[in-house]
Amino acid sequence: MQSGWTFHTASVGSARAIAESVGFKYRYLEETGQYAHPAVLTVLTPDGRVSGYVSGLDSASNELRVALLQASEGKIAKTWGDFFLHRCYRYDPKTGRYSLEATRVVQMGGLLTVAGLGALVAALKAGERARALRRERAAGLPAGAVALAGGHAL
Repeated sequence: MQSGWTFHTASVGSARAIAESVGFKYRYLEETGQYAHPAVLTVLTPDGRVSGYVSGLDSASNELRVALLQASEGKIAKTWGDFFLHRCYRYDPKTGRYSLEATRVVQMGGLLTVAGLGALVAALKAGERARALRRERAAGLPAGAVALAGGHAL
């Protein structure tokens, strides 16, 4: 057993109640004595609500990560990449998969653009103030004084 994984067993009645409560479908095959069921991970929120499903044995590793981020409402996001994964992917119950939402990608791109432009404007303003301060010092004026000559700052 790997660290972080806990396996439990239950009575038939308890297992049936758990499976029904999370929407897990299965059936018993008399001829083989086994249960037929899909390969699926059910992802729950911390308060026990079903947040999504990760279907199949060949699921992309990002799918489980996105499912866990969504279930935790992004609280386990440790990197900016996790933050953007959480915001840009949504579970599609029709396909049973997490898919990239183009509108969310555009929104995140817009947010990054606005933040970048804000940082650029702040940096340009700071540079402008620093140049004005150097000009004032070179002209022998006290710091903060504004020297005007013909309507232009010196």
